[in-house]
Amino acid sequence: MVLASASCYTLSFPNFLFGNRFPFISHILAFLWPIPFFSLLDSRKKGNAFITGFITGMIVNYAGFYWLIETLKKYGQIPGITSFLIISIMVAYLSLYWGIFGYFIALYKNLPVVYRIVLYSSVFIILQYLKSHLFTGFTWLGLEYTQYLNPLFIQTADLLGPYFIAWIVFIIGYLIYLIVFNPETRVKYALAVMMIFSILYGYGIIRTITLKPVTTIAVGAIQPSLSAEVKDSSLFQDRNLKIYLSQSQELVKRNQEIKLIVWPETALRRPLRYDIEKSERIAEFTEINNLSLILGNEDYWYAGNTKESLCLRNGAAVYHNGKGPLTYHKIHLVPFGEFIPLRELWIPFKKYYNDINDFSRGEERTVFHGYDGVKIAVLVCYEIIFPEDVAKFVREGANLLANVTNNIWYGVSAGPKQDVAFTVFRAVETRCPVVRSANNGISNIVSGKGRILKSIALNLSLIHISEPTRPY
Repeated sequence: MVLASASCYTLSFPNFLFGNRFPFISHILAFLWPIPFFSLLDSRKKGNAFITGFITGMIVNYAGFYWLIETLKKYGQIPGITSFLIISIMVAYLSLYWGIFGYFIALYKNLPVVYRIVLYSSVFIILQYLKSHLFTGFTWLGLEYTQYLNPLFIQTADLLGPYFIAWIVFIIGYLIYLIVFNPETRVKYALAVMMIFSILYGYGIIRTITLKPVTTIAVGAIQPSLSAEVKDSSLFQDRNLKIYLSQSQELVKRNQEIKLIVWPETALRRPLRYDIEKSERIAEFTEINNLSLILGNEDYWYAGNTKESLCLRNGAAVYHNGKGPLTYHKIHLVPFGEFIPLRELWIPFKKYYNDINDFSRGEERTVFHGYDGVKIAVLVCYEIIFPEDVAKFVREGANLLANVTNNIWYGVSAGPKQDVAFTVFRAVETRCPVVRSANNGISNIVSGKGRILKSIALNLSLIHISEPTRPY
């Protein structure tokens, strides 16, 4: 039963057995995992219920994040056993939420059905919310993202946010469990499920029909698929710029109306404020073609006269019709990738992270003005996964989201496809189109209605995407 529940939950996410080819099957599995889960836990005492929930969580999280072990080995140069131990600590922490939920079920399993529905679903979402915010936040494998290819179902996220979608998915799943194991009330619960689906799909249909754009702008993204060695080496920076400019020029030839092009995260390593020659070449390209261009670019300066005064920031450079670079500095940093939290606690692993420079956080949510009334928020790497952070940019006036990222360290795994789900939800929640450029994929353009308009498959290069995009 534990394996069946964990399998249903895991297979409902991208890049497993069904993935994008059969999204309908993935959607269904997201509603079926509670059947074996609750049938098992309803007979468990509190202690055993915690263990059952914890084991379920271990299976789900190992299956969801197996690829991080290879990432640490290949790109972190960490031995396989050590990589496995590090990921196992992370998986055990994430599984505690499942264990707590199992304990909670055993504690209140004798309540009336209506109270159980409300209580179980609310606790599950509260735990998911805490997981998404504690210790910098971990939003992957959130129940709502099982429905990212079900655009009509998720439209209410613009009113009530992504956690509401997760809440509804859970409630439907629990009602299906009640239908299976309570024959005498089967019809009542089936009608409740039908009513929920009718309301959500009804709103989705009406919203997508009535939602009108304020303007239309052609946008594009490039995906060069450069290897990590070539992309980050100072020896290849000039060559890399030629590749970016050549692909961008090809994109303009295919669509002469294009007004925004997005390049990946850390497209060029040296800050463009210091690399005048490269900066001028990019500015000239934007002036000749009358467009805006966004690329990932690190920045640094010295606050004093010592090495320790170095201020290093990840971010993006923005050019507009020959002017630039304007800069955005990343606000939400990646732990253990861009900074080491509580370094003194990780002394046993010091030799693996000692050469990592701590980036400092950006301080301003800058919104950049583009063509035709478009106002652009730049989100670097995993900033796109935090709905509250993205919403703050929209409150500052943004109506288009540009996401620059470098997922090369994910390898060929579930990681890049899981990230696509985030772009879909951010588009629906904010009603802002999303343009995403990833070095080796998956790059995509998502409409403000949550439909993936164009995408480039993982590890493909010399293929460009452009699409008229409508800010709402």
